[in-house]
This record gives sequence, structure tokens and C-alpha cells, in this order.
Amino acid sequence: MPGLKNYSVADLFTEIASDVEFADVTRRMAAFKGRPLMIVSGDKDGTTSHSSQLPLVAAGKKAGADPMTHVVFDGDHSFSWRRIEFSEVVVNWMSENCR
Repeated sequence: MPGLKNYSVADLFTEIASDVEFADVTRRMAAFKGRPLMIVSGDKDGTTSHSSQLPLVAAGKKAGADPMTHVVFDGDHSFSWRRIEFSEVVVNWMSENCR
């Protein structure tokens, strides 16, 4: 992984596999009660599919994240053809909700 000296993607996968419960972010959504949360999905994401993010979105709503925002872009994992739109949406949301 760029920027992480002597740490590879394989190391990341090994670390996640060694403690699946710890890596399950849906279990940590209670921390967002009353706090802003934005989840951004790409409907053509081959790495983290939109459908795999739906339990995370549901957990955020159930936990009471406020506001809870889920944005789905026509895009891949890195929003290759939507980067400007992606940036504008995220910056605007953060300007309104993260002060």
C-alpha cells in the first residue's frame, strides 16, 4: 500500500481475516448516534459493491446518525468519471455538517 512502509495489501487482508469482528464496521455504528455520517457508494464499484454497503447504511440509520446521508454515484471504486462531482458533493456535505 503506498505510503505504508513495509505494509502490503496482503498484510491488510491478513490483519482483517485475523479479527473479522473487529473489522466489521457495522458493529461500530453506535458511535454515530446524533453525529453526521455520509456513506458514498459507486454503483459500478467492483471492489466494494453498492449492495455490500447497504448493511452499513442500515446500521447507521438504526444507530441514529444525524444526518445520515447515503449517496450513490454512477461510478467505480475511485469514482473515475465522477471525481469532480464526487468532490463537490462531499465538500458541500462536510461544509454543512462538520463544523
